[in-house]
Amino acid sequence: MAGAGRFGRAVLWAGIDGDGVALRALAGSARAAGRRIGAGAEERQRFRPHITLARARGAADLRPYVERLAAYEGPEWPSETMTLFRSHPGGPGRGPRYEALARFALTGRR
Repeated sequence: MAGAGRFGRAVLWAGIDGDGVALRALAGSARAAGRRIGAGAEERQRFRPHITLARARGAADLRPYVERLAAYEGPEWPSETMTLFRSHPGGPGRGPRYEALARFALTGRR
């Protein structure tokens, strides 16, 4: 993990550093797998490999957190699997629920 950012005023994320070409290919494969099993993909702006750290229920000032995490560089670790999740919006007073749909081995093969 390296650096941080935000999506709008509600989502704080840590960046995933690595082989950008491989990460974009992995994201494309994940979208294709999602389509094959009937899980639609949200159309977003440009691809940003990330881990979501926090999600506010409404607008929040995330700038101080992004600034503090901007120079962060975590340790490396190998990833051997990827899990495709579907998020279900929460109701009043409840956060979203995440459902694991499928798990894939990361073999390096296409």
